Amino acid sequence: MALYQVGHDGDDAYKRGTTYRQYSRDEVSLGKDGADEILTGFRFLNVAIPKGDIIDTAVLELRAYGDFAGAMTVVINGEKQADPARWSGSTDFAGRPLTTESKDQEYSAWNYSDWYSSVDLSEIIQEIIDQDGWVSGNALVIRIANKAGNTVYKSATSFYNGSANAAKLTITSHTPAPTPPVAEFSGTPLSGTKPLTVQFTDESTNTPTSWAWLFGDGGESAEQSPEHKYETAGSFTVKLTATNDDGSDDEEKPDYVTVSEPPAPPAAEINPDAFSGYHCFIEQYQKRRIAGKTPYKRPNGTLIS
Repeated sequence: MALYQVGHDGDDAYKRGTTYRQYSRDEVSLGKDGADEILTGFRFLNVAIPKGDIIDTAVLELRAYGDFAGAMTVVINGEKQADPARWSGSTDFAGRPLTTESKDQEYSAWNYSDWYSSVDLSEIIQEIIDQDGWVSGNALVIRIANKAGNTVYKSATSFYNGSANAAKLTITSHTPAPTPPVAEFSGTPLSGTKPLTVQFTDESTNTPTSWAWLFGDGGESAEQSPEHKYETAGSFTVKLTATNDDGSDDEEKPDYVTVSEPPAPPAAEINPDAFSGYHCFIEQYQKRRIAGKTPYKRPNGTLIS
């Protein structure tokens, strides 16, 4: 648990209607005073919460500057800036962006010098520290605006009234346990003849941010879900290393892909009957030559000598 308290005269302020007050006054106003709605701000310095931490609870405490009867309803937000500077004036005070998270806060009657706690503001603080640019040690601002329909006004003591009387913000948080990836993958097809192209799909959990594949044939890839072509036959062990900021994990599947040689083409078959007529012709031709008879003619009429 960490306690933060407004630590400078310029770090609590309010705007009532067109009147802006930041320095040298004992109180800060909240709610609505007559026709004037009031916008109030409290800036806390050196908030030592690292980005990525989980906010468990957050409570704003205000010390009453007077006795105030009646219930007052206001809306609490944060400024949506990673390290807000001190306000430079009325326009800057009223024009800064606010968190989307907000809380309705109802305060009943206040008694002078008593402290009054807000509802839990952890979701507002979480949004502030989760934004880009947040680092431990930044400042943050809590803003309080009048809730539509409220007509009640109250005042709280400011830093100028005494540093011990300034607004307090108590935050409890924890650093989540690291969550390295759990590597897992699949591939298809897992067998076939070469060349075999396999599509691998990353199925790792816990949000890895980088991948290292070894395909078992000397090939590798840094893609999340790569395609790989196996050019040689064999059985191949595939390994994936998945990594994120919290660590890394390996998944290795022995003999995961099997590539075989393509089948040899069938041998040509020779039909002896296809040549029987040719052999008979040659035999008769040789006999006629030996006997001195007229040679055979080709189909085109030329003689076979």
